[in-house]
Amino acid sequence: MSIAHNLATYLDDQAIHYSTIHHPESSCSADSARSANIPLHQMIKAILLKQGNNYLVALIPADHRLDLRKINQNRQNHWSKANQNDLNKVFQDCQPGAIPGVPSAYHLSALWDSTIAKNEHVYMESGNHEELISMSKRQFLSLIATQQNGEFSHLSAGYPPSSAQFDPEDNGAEF
Repeated sequence: MSIAHNLATYLDDQAIHYSTIHHPESSCSADSARSANIPLHQMIKAILLKQGNNYLVALIPADHRLDLRKINQNRQNHWSKANQNDLNKVFQDCQPGAIPGVPSAYHLSALWDSTIAKNEHVYMESGNHEELISMSKRQFLSLIATQQNGEFSHLSAGYPPSSAQFDPEDNGAEF
């Protein structure tokens, strides 16, 4: 299996140094990290948000929960979690639920949680359920340098769930 075409093309066009890590098939970013022996705080979870016909991708560590109230309060908007049809429409070259943490590869804006910058190395879904993308913090920050950031997630005890507790209808966007 290879990484999503749009993602690979964008990373190559931006001259980003990255590697891929193969892991057993998984159903959510937390299980991907666990199966690849990646600390959850280093795994970036991408969550597609929608307001009318507009999309925004929130990027948070996989061991955090999204706080939509903070996003909506700070942006004076009403963003909600996108549904599976939206995910399929926006990420056509990705398997359902395997959203890469590089929204600009899909011409989308990002809002990234500043706790991500505490890591020297980050990992993210590659568009499929069997590979992760690995890159340095410096490379990742160069991809999102013009995007807004803030603190809109929080560490949650006992979170995230294992795949046995995963609800596929939740699109991996627990909050």
